[in-house]
Amino acid sequence: MIGALRVVLPAVVDERHIVFVQYGDYRSAVERFAAGGGATYGSQHYSVQQVAAFARDARVTVISIPAPLGEKQLESGVLAVGLGNRRGRIPVTLLRYLERLSPTDIVLRTPVASVLSWARLRSRRVLPMLADSFPQPRLTQRFLATLLNNPAVPVVGNHNLPACSSLASLGVDAGKIVPWDWPQERTPQEQAAKERVHPGAPFHILFAGVVSAPKGTVELITAVSLLAREGIDARLVVAGSGEVEAMTTLARELGCAERVQFLGRIPNTRVFELMRESDVVVVPSRPTYAEGLPIVINEALCSRSPLVLSDHPIFVQALRDAPGIVFFEAGNAASLAQSLAGLARDAALYARVSAAAPAAWDRLQVPLRWGDIVRRWFHGSADDFAFLKAHALAHVPSARWAVPGRSTERAVRV
Repeated sequence: MIGALRVVLPAVVDERHIVFVQYGDYRSAVERFAAGGGATYGSQHYSVQQVAAFARDARVTVISIPAPLGEKQLESGVLAVGLGNRRGRIPVTLLRYLERLSPTDIVLRTPVASVLSWARLRSRRVLPMLADSFPQPRLTQRFLATLLNNPAVPVVGNHNLPACSSLASLGVDAGKIVPWDWPQERTPQEQAAKERVHPGAPFHILFAGVVSAPKGTVELITAVSLLAREGIDARLVVAGSGEVEAMTTLARELGCAERVQFLGRIPNTRVFELMRESDVVVVPSRPTYAEGLPIVINEALCSRSPLVLSDHPIFVQALRDAPGIVFFEAGNAASLAQSLAGLARDAALYARVSAAAPAAWDRLQVPLRWGDIVRRWFHGSADDFAFLKAHALAHVPSARWAVPGRSTERAVRV
């Protein structure tokens, strides 16, 4: 037990103090923007600004896990806290900070059960605002569901419908799960559909995200080597950080090192430019990876470069009825190579997939933005909570959020 039980209600304190608990380094993002740097993912500017806006009405602290150890008061008034790379000690360090700060309100942007327990014991308001799916429920996740179902947690946000449905599959009340998305900075209507005019020309593939085996980078590099054996001159660009050294070694061992270029982490604006310049964008995540709905999927559809997805349950659920998506069997490099070869060799197929991108993009849209939910929860009037309940998963047609299973389909949706 941490400290003595205390009850602090927002109605009887002189000042509201809202703490955001998140992964990602909030301070470094703010300082990069101040220096003229760009966002590393879509809507990062929006996320930073939405948090800072609360400083007009309350004390605001952002606890970043992990981020360089230390504290700094930012010009916006936000106190940025980094917990450092504590590995297994992160929950203990985090709870100690919460005890010290004694916030009235907590926005939990990552599913840390100990924070939910702490908030319940201290009678603090808590809003889980997640971007997580739970493809393989475990005992700890069932415990998380129990905490989320507590009446003290009236609203649970999660990113888009598939991740919300995975929460419901854990047993979380669909009447309190509210889907959200980031503002759409681009739309597919802003770009012309693409054509593969010269099927014999080099075939340019883009991957943007965390470079790791669970994200499917192994299968993608292997597919490039398989395409070369079939006489297809495939060129892969990898934008992102992670296990770059291991993947570089893999490309060398497979004899395709000259066909794979690793750029590291680059600004989001450049990622989108690369999407436009590439022939296809691939998101090859394995089913064991806890995907929400990656922003890269929305952005790839906006680029009009055909999108090739693994049959990760979250991807299949989100886009199974949408046109213009090519699925392959997750974890199967040969299946991925076959899907890519079809687009490289068949100009008519390529054009149909690109032309259908707007319809697929429309399939992903949900009405509420991240900031909409946080602001209404923070102000907390009866009208605010009625509004959020009206947008809960329980009121979305069940055909859009039925719990997904593994698809056996490998066909192109056009």
